[in-house]
Amino acid sequence: MRATPAKGRTARRVLRPQDTLPADAVGPLDQLDMPRNEAVHALPDGLVCHHIQAPASRLETLGHGIVCRELVLDGSAIARIDDGNAITYRLSARACHRLKTLPANLRAGIVDLRDCLALETLPPGLSPAFLDLEGCSALKALPDDLSLRGGRLNIRDCALIGALPADRARRSVPA
Repeated sequence: MRATPAKGRTARRVLRPQDTLPADAVGPLDQLDMPRNEAVHALPDGLVCHHIQAPASRLETLGHGIVCRELVLDGSAIARIDDGNAITYRLSARACHRLKTLPANLRAGIVDLRDCLALETLPPGLSPAFLDLEGCSALKALPDDLSLRGGRLNIRDCALIGALPADRARRSVPA
């Protein structure tokens, strides 16, 4: 594991595939990189980090009270992201085949869940600018209160979704 000082009191930590997460990693950190890491299965409660990147890792759970701007979990073993975690800019969980649960009121501007095969429902209060659900073949419906903030929705290859939420359908039909 390497710790590299960044601006102010934050640092960048890079974990090699065999490294464990040290006890002092609660932050604040500028960046936590742990690609293909096989030793860390959970992130600690209260972690504060600008960017967390754990693609193709064995990460299964996130602690509670994690605050980050960007969370990249593509291809990881994550099964759930619980309420109480704040992701403010981007959540990318492409091809997280075990992911079933997202936090209520997720406010990340970009939410990329492409090919999350176990995802059956989306949480209430979801409000991104961009939402990519392509290939989420188990997804049964979109939440009635889904609010896209002027962005884009991709539901290609989501065969079980029968309709858009009523309000969204009304707004997409020209008057």
